[in-house]
Parts: sequence; C-alpha cells; structure tokens
Amino acid sequence: MSSEQLIVALEELLRESPESVAEREQTTFDRLAAPHGNRMVLFGTGGLGKITVAGLRRLGIEPLAFCDNNQTLWGEEVEGLEVLSPEAAVQKFGTNTSFVVTIWSDKIGHPLEEVRKQLSELGQVTVVSFLPLFWKHSSTFLPYFSLDLPSLITAGRAEILRCASLIADEESRLLFFQNIKSRFLAQLEILPGAIASCRQFVPEFIKPSPQEVFIDAGAYNGDTVKLLLNSPNFSFQEIIALEPDPMNFKDLNRFVATLEVGVQNRIRTIPVALSNRDGTITFASSGTEQAQISNSGGLTVSCGKIDTLFEKDTVSFIKMDIEGAEPDALQGASETISRLAPILAISAYHHITHLWRLALLIHELHGEYSLSYRPHAAGGWDLILYAVPPHRLLT
Repeated sequence: MSSEQLIVALEELLRESPESVAEREQTTFDRLAAPHGNRMVLFGTGGLGKITVAGLRRLGIEPLAFCDNNQTLWGEEVEGLEVLSPEAAVQKFGTNTSFVVTIWSDKIGHPLEEVRKQLSELGQVTVVSFLPLFWKHSSTFLPYFSLDLPSLITAGRAEILRCASLIADEESRLLFFQNIKSRFLAQLEILPGAIASCRQFVPEFIKPSPQEVFIDAGAYNGDTVKLLLNSPNFSFQEIIALEPDPMNFKDLNRFVATLEVGVQNRIRTIPVALSNRDGTITFASSGTEQAQISNSGGLTVSCGKIDTLFEKDTVSFIKMDIEGAEPDALQGASETISRLAPILAISAYHHITHLWRLALLIHELHGEYSLSYRPHAAGGWDLILYAVPPHRLLT
C-alpha cells in the first residue's frame, strides 16, 4: 500500500459521521445478536471470559454458560458458570442464544471466524465478537487495552491522516490501516495471523551496532533481554534494564544472575519507572506484565526522566513497554532524543490513540526519524512503533 493509497483508504473509512458512529456503538451488538438479546453463552474461559462475566453481572446480566475447546474443563464450573463442550452447548442453546467469542490474545488474535465455522458445523448458531458487547456497555468494559469506542477514532481523524503521511514503508502502512479498521468496525479478526518474519526489537531494517547502549524500559522479568541475547543480529556495549515492580525486579535480577559473567557485567538493572519528571509516583504492583503506574496503586516507587537518569550515557536504543506511560516517558527523554537520536521501539497498543499519537509526538521531538510499525507477537494487534534515525537504517 502506497502512502497515497493509505490516505485514500483512511479517508474513505473515516467518512462516517460522528452521529452514525455513536449509533453504531449502541446498536451493533443488538443487531448481530438478534433476536436473542441478553441470552448468551461465552466462548472462552480465559481472562477475557472472566472479565466479561464480571462486567455482565455488574449490569444485572447472567450468561447461560461457558463454552470452551479445553476438554479438561467440560463439566466443571468457571466463575460459577458451567463449562460445556461446543457440541453440548450448541445442542442445549444453539437456536435461541448468541455465542459471544471472548478470546483475544497476542498469541492467536481473535478467532471469531474459526469459532463461527466450528459451531456452524454443529448446528444453527449466532456467533458474535465480544467487542460490540463492550461498545454497548462501554462504561463497564472500556477501555480494554487498545480497544475503545470507535468515536475516539472519528475524533482523531485529522491526527490519523497526519500520522499516515509519516509512515515509512508499505508493510507498516498496511498494518496501521488494518489496526485502525479492526477497531473502528469491531473486526478484530481481519488482523494478520502468525508473524513469522517479526524479530522483536531487532527488525530487519535496523543496522546493528556493537556499541549499542540499550535502555529496556519495562524490563519485566528479563524477557526482552533474553530475546536480545538470543538474536544473532544483536550486539551491545550495555543493556540498562528498568523495572519498578518489586516482584518483577527480583525475577529480572534472578534471570541476569544465570548469565555468563561477561554478559552480566554489561547489564545494569535499576528499579525505576520512567516519567516526565523526577521523584516518586504511585504504582500498581502485580508481579505481572500489567504492573503499571496508577493513581490507585498501593505502592510508591522512584520515577525519573531519561534525560536526567542517563544524561552521561551515550544512549543509542530505547525500548518502552510501560503499560500506557509511553507519552510521558518520551517527553522525559526529549533532550536525549534531540541530542543523540537513539532508535526508539515504543509499544503503541496500550491506548487506542497511541496508534497515531505516539508517532506524531516522536516526529515533533525529532523530525528526521523514519517511522515504521511491526507486530510484537502473532496476534497482530500489539504494534511496536520503531523510530530509526537515517544512519541506523539498513538500506
């Protein structure tokens, strides 16, 4: 997709009036689930399924059952609901119930069409994605990661088109369009499946450097460090791993301690959260990937700006996966970005507007970057925005 084609495609997609979008938010689920109303079976007992049950109960709606392909769960209860096999669920509820697919992950994406095909082979069924249900009850369910109301996309139309004009390559333009469209139309299933060519944080267009000083913000338990060390195209002078969650920080140090001494000596771990200021900040500690800065957090942790923390370091690469705090952290790195133009690999999937606003912010901080998107995992929705200075482009 050329840049001109992308602009045309986005203009056509986003031509819908705000009034029409607002109506679609409220009516899509009822139209797709008609005539079954609130009679629903949830397909998928994982985290999203549990969240959906809890939200529906707060609304006074009780799902009829869970349905799942995991045979070990058949006949058991999850969240107080019976778990049925697909055959049993279709036999018991198929003609007068909607099956709401509550599966959405970075590993397999949203298997709506696969589930629809599977259940349709068993009988007459109505199969609906969870997202229109979340739209209808947005105050209960949204935002959910980068999923939110399509009216936010309509409101960002001008910014989206401006972002589109900055994207460097055809693959990125297609990914950007697919991610906007999938959220705007509740068609998560249109995103690509397995991304065999994706190399996390070392994509094919970046020129390696043996002098790499890599900041890993949101280091979690060392998962990114492990990816880097296992990449044949990555070499480095130093990795600086930042992780504010105390449980994660222990796991990170435990992992680093397993490495060869020569590698350990080139990895620095710091328990700090990145921000646009120096001091302390409230934090929701969980010991998981979702640990994050939060006003309702029960922990106070140190926070700081990259510009302050690393003003004496020759930073050459910054990765941020910090659960939505990326805009503030980028602002806190503005001097470093202006002075050194490090490669940036920024998670753009924690809020729907981050899909386009992070690119605009980076372009404002340093207008010479080449901007590209690549998926972080096989689901296709968790995009990383890569900003690469000209001298670090491979071609």
